[in-house]
Amino acid sequence: MDLRTILLFAAERNPASTALASGTERLTYRELADRATALADSLRAQGVQHGDRVGIGMRNSIDHATVFLATQVMGAVAVPFNFRNKPEGIARMLADCSARAVVVDDSVHVDQVRTIAGRDVSLWIGAGNDQDVAVRLDDLVRAGSPVVHGDVGPDDLSTILYTSGTTGNPKGVPLTHRNAYARLVSYVASAGPAFDSGMRTMGAAPLYHTVGLHWVFCLTLYLNGTYYPVTELAGEAVLDLIRRERLTFLFGSPTLFHILLKAPPTPAAACESVTDISFGSAPMDAGLLEKMTRYFPRAMINEVYGTTELSIPFVTRDALGAKPGALRPTTDHRIRIVDPAGGPDDVVPFGQVGELLVDMDNESCFAGYWNAPEKTAARLDGGWFRTGDAFHRDEDGNHFMTGRLDDMFISGGENIQPAEVEATLLAHAGINDVAVVGTPEPRWGQVVTAFVVRADPALSAEAIDAHCLGSALADFKRPRRVVFLDRIPRNPSGKIVRKQVQELYRPELAASGSLQ
Repeated sequence: MDLRTILLFAAERNPASTALASGTERLTYRELADRATALADSLRAQGVQHGDRVGIGMRNSIDHATVFLATQVMGAVAVPFNFRNKPEGIARMLADCSARAVVVDDSVHVDQVRTIAGRDVSLWIGAGNDQDVAVRLDDLVRAGSPVVHGDVGPDDLSTILYTSGTTGNPKGVPLTHRNAYARLVSYVASAGPAFDSGMRTMGAAPLYHTVGLHWVFCLTLYLNGTYYPVTELAGEAVLDLIRRERLTFLFGSPTLFHILLKAPPTPAAACESVTDISFGSAPMDAGLLEKMTRYFPRAMINEVYGTTELSIPFVTRDALGAKPGALRPTTDHRIRIVDPAGGPDDVVPFGQVGELLVDMDNESCFAGYWNAPEKTAARLDGGWFRTGDAFHRDEDGNHFMTGRLDDMFISGGENIQPAEVEATLLAHAGINDVAVVGTPEPRWGQVVTAFVVRADPALSAEAIDAHCLGSALADFKRPRRVVFLDRIPRNPSGKIVRKQVQELYRPELAASGSLQ
């Protein structure tokens, strides 16, 4: 199966059903298929061929969805990228994938990117009227014929997604149509929803990330639902959309739900239509999870763990009924927790922290990084992918992520995993968000430093210390420095960018430098 076939089958089965909806604009499945195939026909006339890479720098929108599907229809390779990147970063990605064409909306400073990229990109296409480009997306859609050309097979490349780059420059992750289809099947088998069930999806997760692209947009098409692209994540406006259109499916990071659910829940605020929610990329604090149950009283809330390279090896259905933070393996993934200094057979005992490895013999897994064999070799070990994530497991089959192995730092000779400290701090009602890193200190080498976004403006470092003293957190893991700030640096998938957090530290900013 390939993504072109999924689109064409959906248009044949349910031609009059609404596929995309944004404001007053609606496209049925038949209209969407015709629009995508017409654009593919025009791109072909412009010289884009099977296998050519097409960069997409756009907000979530009907236009973005159309461009992506056009590449899938013609066998080109979609390369959606984070439009918030600086022009130098965008140009670097376009050069790395040798993009033949690039489609942008007004979120991208096309003149700056084009200047840096030089003549490496031969075709620039603008969605809207604000860009200085010769070719307009709407003109291409109008000029094309809804005719399907050539063949697309399961092993053809579908997309290249660039990782968020929390630990270095983004790496290109090439995914085939077979990979994409396997991701959809695995997710539906593990978490639902059901086919042809009237699914109406909040499209807030960005389409340049595998969550937004595969498990939100493509999943909706696969199940013949309706996708509502969210261009700007304004909390109250999105809640209004959920209520007005009676959306049923939400998928995002805890950060996204923090933004959505700022106001205290009331009976009038409840969104009764929502039946399925999934979250991942970071732990969900108990307070936010409880608030979600009051906003979405009929929803099954699932916790997932996944990576761009591997799909989703863990899905915990009904996170409310599971041990806090427990992750359950999916049926199609084989996983191990091993000694980080050992090989795939060096499995650690129950309760001991090790590195999560995932078996690559799975159709949803990528084959290797784009143009980076040395980075691929560094991650693969005898057919297993070394995630770099620290996990432990219990005898009941529950798996728990404790952080990134490379996030760990040493304070006074003791290993500190930031995720454990962050989970403790997030249990405080006065804390909205937090990131923990090590900062230099002559005696201890590094000390535990918490960067805190307050929910309660009166919250003090002393109150945070008292909370930690009353918790199960080991004394040596308590933050000795606290910095209050307005926002934690996170990447588009909601993960903390710790390098940026560390760069924010200044001794004079710490609320307390002498907590004992």
